[in-house]
Parts: sequence; structure tokens; C-alpha cells
Amino acid sequence: MAVTIQHLNSDATFLFTFEPRSYRHVQPGPSRSPKLFRILLDPWITGPAKFIHPKIAKATHRQPPCILSLLELPEPDLVIISHNSSKHCNEATLRQLPAIGTKTIILSTPASDSKIKSWKNFEKGKVKILPRWEPSKPGDPKGPNILRYTVPSIPPGEPGEVTVAFIPQKHDLSGLHYAIAITYRPPSPPLYHLPLPQRLRIKSQTSLISPVTTTSSQHQQHPIPQADDRPISILYVPHGISYSTIHSYATNHLISEAALPLTVLLHPFNVHHQAPFWHKTRDIVPSGIEIAIKLAAKTWIGAHDGDLVHRGLIKKPFTRKRQQAKSCYTEDDVTQLLSDTANGSNTTTTTVLVLESGEKTTLHSSTTTVGKAGTTTIAENNRAIHDEQEQQQQIENQNNTADGESEGQNQKGTSKEEEGQQTKDVSLTKPGSPDSGKGQGQATAQADMLMGSSLEKCNWRSNLELFLEKGGD
Repeated sequence: MAVTIQHLNSDATFLFTFEPRSYRHVQPGPSRSPKLFRILLDPWITGPAKFIHPKIAKATHRQPPCILSLLELPEPDLVIISHNSSKHCNEATLRQLPAIGTKTIILSTPASDSKIKSWKNFEKGKVKILPRWEPSKPGDPKGPNILRYTVPSIPPGEPGEVTVAFIPQKHDLSGLHYAIAITYRPPSPPLYHLPLPQRLRIKSQTSLISPVTTTSSQHQQHPIPQADDRPISILYVPHGISYSTIHSYATNHLISEAALPLTVLLHPFNVHHQAPFWHKTRDIVPSGIEIAIKLAAKTWIGAHDGDLVHRGLIKKPFTRKRQQAKSCYTEDDVTQLLSDTANGSNTTTTTVLVLESGEKTTLHSSTTTVGKAGTTTIAENNRAIHDEQEQQQQIENQNNTADGESEGQNQKGTSKEEEGQQTKDVSLTKPGSPDSGKGQGQATAQADMLMGSSLEKCNWRSNLELFLEKGGD
């Protein structure tokens, strides 16, 4: 399972593509492959972002977005609008979405919901309000105040689920400090029974520990185990937020969903967080570092740090505000601050990334290696996926052919090799022999090595325990 994050502009527009584990080997054909789930966040592709009126203040991208229209993208399942500002809720861009007859649902915060509905562009039921996050009360069957969407599975597998939460900061008159929280739990795979490969079938028949005579119906059935995929969690904080605001969400929802450590933190490196000119310049990076450490974030991606061109009557205050901020933090600065602040308590290393317009990165649930890919078009991405599927199919066909060719050779040599192999293995495992202690020592060393790797993968649990003991302080 993986999530691909692509930065569509240089500011706060991201496309998330959640891809569950592929089971093409279970049943060939595209109809048996799990479907992708796509979320588009704060789309701003076309036109300027204005404040009250374009003559008063407007902003445009200095670096153009990687696409010209939302129609170049695959159809998203969800479009999330986090704020009513035209940098997040851009009318010209949102009007590019089909108004009727599509599966796309627009989720908007209360302030932006009234703004979108005032356009009278989308059909009824297409735009839904993101409710304010509230934890579930004891005995309440409804659960927490959060939106849930089902991810279809391959029958008879269990469906997955996507949750979206809107977490505003209390006593915030500006309405800028909030978080959009997303979790993705993939659908479970179907447990089909497949024929056991010939090379494994021969080993099972010539077992030296406890030889068992098997029938054809027994050795031709082998269940595929269910994949152990941890849910993906994403936290989008475009203007900074205190950790105390999201503490209840982390302790109630993320832990219950087994979505810790946090997969991705989208948080700005910019000091002044692009707030209105009347707001005092403020350093919000320390609050982001606190969130990354306490939630053991695997990846921190810079968001809402776009270099914009400001025009209008109040251009000077915006320019003066940028000059006061001097410069943003760099990737190395944030990495060093994370290391210094953690002081050895953070067992999970956070990878810090800055994605330019068009760049993307893919995060796998089973690995911690993170990198970013270069700028590519949507058509190139689709061709790459198609080529990868064809290459995988060719490899599977070659493996099946090789198994069939080696079947006759294995059966001829089995009877002769079996007698010698039995004598050799019995002598190696004979009690009291000099080599028996060596074999046991090697097995013990191998077990210790595997146990060490398992504990290394679970180091984030110690951070979670520390997180619960501190209680978000």
C-alpha cells in the first residue's frame, strides 16, 4: 500500500493518490485490481487570488502550476476546501469541475461552504460541510464528529475507509489556525486459494522432519495471507496550529485507527505563514516541530509557502511583511531543529521535503524510505503505470514457464537426492555431534537478528508511550 503526493502548484494545492496493495496475481485482469482513491486539496490553478476586490489586493503564482486545468487530472473522489480565502477556495478553478453527473464530492469548512453554494454552480448534495471535530462522548453510539467514506474492496474482502476531520483552534478570531486530518484504511484482500508452486510442492513431499503422504487436493491449495497494511494518516496545517488543539484527535481517533505514527505532516516553513498584513509576523515552525515529534511524523512536507506576486492598493504592507520575515526555513534548518528539540526522545526520524510545482513523492506503508520524483505530466504518469503493469505480467508469465520446465527435472533427481540428503541432514542434527551446537548457535544468532529488526521497526511505540504519559504537554 502506498500514497503518492503531488504538488500541483507552488502553494497549497496537493493531489493524494491512495493505492492499496495490488492483488493481480490473485485474479488476473483489471477488473480484479483494487481501485485507487484520490483526494484533491485546496485547488488553485486558474486566475488570481483576490482580497475583497482585485484592485485592493490580489496575488498570482510566480511559478506557474504544473497543469492548466483540473480536467487534466483523473477524477478525484473528494475535493477538500479548507478555508474561504481564494488561495484555498478559488472560484475560477473550482468551476472547472463538472457540476453534475460525477462521483466527486466537495468537502468544505463552514465558511467556505456558504461561499461555494452562493455560486449556484454545483448540483444539490455535491457540496458537504466538514463538521468541527469533537471526540465521542461515553455511551454515544454515533462516535466522534467526523466524516467517513467507504473504499470498495474486491469481494469477498472487507471494504476500507477514509475519514476526514476539520479541527479549528479555539478562540481564533482570524479563522486561520486549523488542521485538516485525513486517514486511509485500505480494503482487506480476498483470501483466495491458489495452486502451490511445483518447487514448494516437491519440498513438502520430501520433508525430513515429518514426512507426510499428501494427496493432490491437499498440496494444490495454498491460502494467500492477508496483508498487514497500517492505515495512512495525513495532517494538513496551512497556517500553523498549537498541538493542544489536535491532542484529542490524536488520542481518540488516530490511536483507535492504529494510524500512528503520523505518515505525513503538511506544514509551512514560512515564518509569516502568509497571514493578512494586519497580523503580527509570527514564527509557526516551532509548533510544527512539536506536532512532528509528539506524533512521530515520518515525513514533513512544506505547504503553503508559495512565492506569490502581490498587486493592488495594499501591495506595500504585503511586501514589508515579507521583508520582515527575511527568509523561510530550509529543509536542513527544519531537520536540525527536529534533531535538537527531540533530544533523543523521538525514536522515529522525520524526513523533511520541499516539493516544487509538479514534483511528487510516494510513501509506502511497509518502508520508511522517502524520496521525491521529478516533474511529470499526468499522461506520463498513466503511461508509467500501464508499463509497470505489463512488465509485472511478463515476469509472472516467465516464472510460470520456468516452473513448468523445471518440473520434470526436479522429479527425476528427487529420488536420488532424497536418500543422500536425508543421511546428511540426520548427521547434522544428531544429538551430541560437534556440529549440532554450531547449528543451534547459528539459529539462535539468526533469531536474535530477526528479533532486533522487529524491535527496530516498532521503536515508534516507545514514542507513543511517552506521548501518552506527557498528555500532550
